Amino acid sequence: MSFANRTRRNSLDALDRLLPAVTPRALADTLGDFPLPISPGKDFDWLAMAVRRALAVCHSSQTNGPQRKSNLEIRLDLERLAKNVDASWLELFECDEATDARLLDHAFDNWRSDLEAEFGDGFASGEAQDYRRYKAVITELEWLARFMRSAADATPIQRGPWRSSEQKQMKILRGQFLAPVYEAAFGEAVSANNFPHDARHTNATPFMTFYLRVVKLTFDENGETNLADIVKAACRLHRINPVQLAEGTIPGL
Repeated sequence: MSFANRTRRNSLDALDRLLPAVTPRALADTLGDFPLPISPGKDFDWLAMAVRRALAVCHSSQTNGPQRKSNLEIRLDLERLAKNVDASWLELFECDEATDARLLDHAFDNWRSDLEAEFGDGFASGEAQDYRRYKAVITELEWLARFMRSAADATPIQRGPWRSSEQKQMKILRGQFLAPVYEAAFGEAVSANNFPHDARHTNATPFMTFYLRVVKLTFDENGETNLADIVKAACRLHRINPVQLAEGTIPGL
């Protein structure tokens, strides 16, 4: 197997491991009374693989999902770290001569020991690299403090209920990524209605049911109170801008 093929295989294995709850058996149980049959050429092995990989691609982790630290918390954390680094830099920069001389002597001692271990006795002059490195690190600490402070200043403050807004966008994105999987698996275009908030609709559409059950299985999340809004938005995005996965991510899609 070529390096490129091994890399692709490893990437796909990583996607499959990310959402282990989606097995063929678990998905078959979840969709036990689903109103549509799986299309010819597809089965629950394929559907489980497709669902896992589609949702893994758009999966939000703790570092970039709506449950992460707020931008304000991140700004404060960066400012605190920059302040600590700045204080360390200043203290080292103002190190008194006696302490600095001891560091220089220690660097020369290390340098002589290294040379003697490699070449034997007789080397008594040269340059103490450790001391040069120590001085360079002090300069880098000043840069690090400025870099952290700049990152803090450039971090925007979120306004309003940003967590709930991002949570909704994440759920819509899941629906958008599940849409092509659903259409390939069941041979029917995705759709949504206003069930259960509209008396004209006695049932959710099959895609709404599919979305709800798959998300419950994958992420162990309870039913959506705004399911219709989420799936409608996902269907609209799918029609306007269907997702394009890398070739080979979901064979047969």
